[in-house]
Amino acid sequence: MPAVFVASLCSLSYEITLMRIFSISLWYHFAFMVISIAMLGLAASGTVLSLYQELKDERRIGFYLFFFSAGIPLSYLLANEIPFDPAKLSWDKAQLFYITLYYLILSIPFFAFGLIVSTAFSTMSEKSGLIYGADLTGAGTGSVFTLLLLSARSPEKAVFLISLISVTPLFFSKYRVLRRSSLVLLALNLAV
Repeated sequence: MPAVFVASLCSLSYEITLMRIFSISLWYHFAFMVISIAMLGLAASGTVLSLYQELKDERRIGFYLFFFSAGIPLSYLLANEIPFDPAKLSWDKAQLFYITLYYLILSIPFFAFGLIVSTAFSTMSEKSGLIYGADLTGAGTGSVFTLLLLSARSPEKAVFLISLISVTPLFFSKYRVLRRSSLVLLALNLAV
């Protein structure tokens, strides 16, 4: 359940932080695009898990959490390299390609979050109440946490702090590769 709690907290924090970043860097109404980006990632994860049933394995949740933790800063950094300019949308057809790229790249962490929650529900159905509680508690905590975080740090720094929080449960993983990978991710986040 700690993985679901932390992933839910960080997923909602990342979503709210992206809204803030979009309202600053793009036109304000593009901030609401983040909701559809999150829904795209969640829906895609459900589709993948329904097509590839072998991915629903409780032992993979830690790896999905690492994918989620790495996806947050990676998607943010990659999205910053896309030359999307909303002012050119009406006459430059390349902007449609760039906005599609925005959607795909920024949906990566939400895809991983969907893998975590869906796998937890499908493999531990006897604990569905606890999973649901961890998910809702994490989301509520993430909402309040983001308000405090964005008042203390810039949205750009908040992205990396959210990734640091999401990788924390992996320090206690029974898999050595996850423990080592999480330390590498921690060092990279601090370096950036």
